[in-house]
Amino acid sequence: MARTIGRMSTIRKLAAEHAEAYVALRRAMLAEAPTAFLASEASDIGCDLEQMRGKLGGDDDNVVYGAFAGGTLVGVVGILRFLRHAKAAHRADIWGMYVDPAARGQGLGRGLVEAAVAHARTNMAGVLQVHLGVVETQAPARALYEACGFQAWGVEPGAVRVDGRLYDETHMVLPLAVR
Repeated sequence: MARTIGRMSTIRKLAAEHAEAYVALRRAMLAEAPTAFLASEASDIGCDLEQMRGKLGGDDDNVVYGAFAGGTLVGVVGILRFLRHAKAAHRADIWGMYVDPAARGQGLGRGLVEAAVAHARTNMAGVLQVHLGVVETQAPARALYEACGFQAWGVEPGAVRVDGRLYDETHMVLPLAVR
């Protein structure tokens, strides 16, 4: 289901036919904000067109939503159910959140976060929490997450290393149900 943001923007779940646009945006985001992501263009499967064709539009436990402005993909967010361990299947993680700098300030970031959280609520039975991490260089992103109801629960010192410099990462959670 697509959601309209403003007059010309929509947010919808990405499918295989969006792989080329996704890979292009993924490369741009890793270049523009290298401290914001653990991935790098050289080693990221999100930069592999064929792999992304196979992954986008797959099962509901790992999806990517895209923000489109005038038909162009300008923002993305992923949500992944934590299934590696049965004891953690009650959580989902937001990953790869990004809005192109030229498209910021239009509510697309909030729309993407809300779409990911809504997906967890409606398509991931038993998910009680949504987690994410935000690096210290991304103050506007942290403010967005806080505005969406996420709460910081800890800081991992030196979680990300880029060009020899260490950056702290704040871990955040949004409870979906009362404990």
